[in-house]
Amino acid sequence: MKTMRFAFINDSVNFRTIDPSGLHFHYNIQNGVSDAVEKIGCQGHYYDDTLSLTQFVRERAYAQYDGIVLLSQWSSPAVMKARCVLAQSVPCVSVTTETIGCGGPYVGSDETAAVDGIIAHLVREGFRTIGYAGTRFQSYSLRRYAAFRAARRHHGLASGSKHLFGPAHDYFCSTRRLFPARADDISRFHDLDLKHELALMERILHDANRPEVMLFETDLAANLFYTCAQKAGVRIPEDIAIAGIDGNRILFGERGYHFLTTAEQDFYDIGRTAVRVLYDAVTGRRRHGAARTLIPPRIVVRASSRSAAKLSDDAGFKNEVAAAIERGFAAEDLARQIADDCMLSRRYFLIKFKKVFGEDFTEFMNNYRIDRAAFYLRHTDKPVSDILWDTGYHNHQNFNKFFKRRTGFTPTAYRRRAD
Repeated sequence: MKTMRFAFINDSVNFRTIDPSGLHFHYNIQNGVSDAVEKIGCQGHYYDDTLSLTQFVRERAYAQYDGIVLLSQWSSPAVMKARCVLAQSVPCVSVTTETIGCGGPYVGSDETAAVDGIIAHLVREGFRTIGYAGTRFQSYSLRRYAAFRAARRHHGLASGSKHLFGPAHDYFCSTRRLFPARADDISRFHDLDLKHELALMERILHDANRPEVMLFETDLAANLFYTCAQKAGVRIPEDIAIAGIDGNRILFGERGYHFLTTAEQDFYDIGRTAVRVLYDAVTGRRRHGAARTLIPPRIVVRASSRSAAKLSDDAGFKNEVAAAIERGFAAEDLARQIADDCMLSRRYFLIKFKKVFGEDFTEFMNNYRIDRAAFYLRHTDKPVSDILWDTGYHNHQNFNKFFKRRTGFTPTAYRRRAD
């Protein structure tokens, strides 16, 4: 039986000249694709931006492949038309950026859930004036912008164009349409270059009526705004709060990697799912045609969007820390992450935790994790080895020691007793 050949084309980056560890989005999608290709026993070929997509299509190089996963940003009409020819010539699955007018499956993030989750958090924090800014003109840009407008209405916030910035907003104001009808329509709108990105950030910073909080289309845009704010002496979140979308691992100066509130997209799962969808289309398990598979995000609340007043009293501190533990109880160095989110030093956080909760943080977390493990043992069929990892332990010895200290039983005996 002939081995299937799949290709992954990413014409947005060059992995030979850019450190992939700094490109969380591209790097994790490709890892998801390669792992899924290996799992189903296909051959995988990988192309970056050194590939001319128009030449690839013109020479019919796609004919050597059973299917293609395509990550190609909107660009010139010629490239967009080449994408369309490709999608109509061989089974293709687009990821993150949808092909205009060509049909075919699409796998990407649930942009509506990402934006609505962030807005819901900001409303709970007490913010009433929320702005939005983007620096890109891509399909995800338009969907995030449209989701912001819808979420603003849903949560009863002020509508209108005030505090809305970027190419997606300009496009919508010009056309009143969510999506371009043809590839040629894209040529009138472009991603912003760095010069215009900086001008946009300065415009927001010096707006006399700037909003209480800005949601940025991407974490990268939020980071650029943060850098400009630092230079201008504008404090975040004290003077203006910020949030982003994507969950990229970006350093925010001295505030570290765990500063930005974001909607964390599972890019690895997007790549892996795209291969599964492609495999089903090629083998006939899925009818080859238009279909959208959306991967839900995880809302991660951090210091950049926190209302300082909510952490000023012990009750507020306790509620916020308890919620953070619920979200990330299995994470390594959780104390550091929560301290950063609370805008406290790790040492002061641990002192305040003991004062408010009445016990040491490490002891509290051991008990919390063991209680979680006990729940899984009672109510699921998960193997003990999976449960210990899921609850933040990395070896059986420590897990068994703390479990027996807490419950009086070994994990295996506890499960038998529960049955």
